[in-house]
Amino acid sequence: MSLGQRNYQRFLAQRLGGASVYLEGEGIEHCTLVDISVGGLRILFERPLAHGVLSTGCAIQGKVVIHTPPSDIVFTGKVAWNKSAPFMGEPATLVGVCFADYTPLPESLLRLVSE
Repeated sequence: MSLGQRNYQRFLAQRLGGASVYLEGEGIEHCTLVDISVGGLRILFERPLAHGVLSTGCAIQGKVVIHTPPSDIVFTGKVAWNKSAPFMGEPATLVGVCFADYTPLPESLLRLVSE
């Protein structure tokens, strides 16, 4: 758990038994949850995104499906940042999402965050 540049503690996805992220919108395909907090989440696309796709300030909505403990988090927000980053030696894109409003995290996840 780390604060980094965020105002809230973040929960690293690798502590979950697995999580899938499904985004709504054109030109957006599967991505991986990197971490999540009460304020937002960070996702990874294992490829470069086309110019203008999920650029800073873009509205975004989707769902995080957490496998362990099982729960879904439906969210809306804005892209806070978007940057290129290597993933396993290949070009990839990291995207930071700030939730539009308070997005309740499941109680089971909040217990893990506070550990």
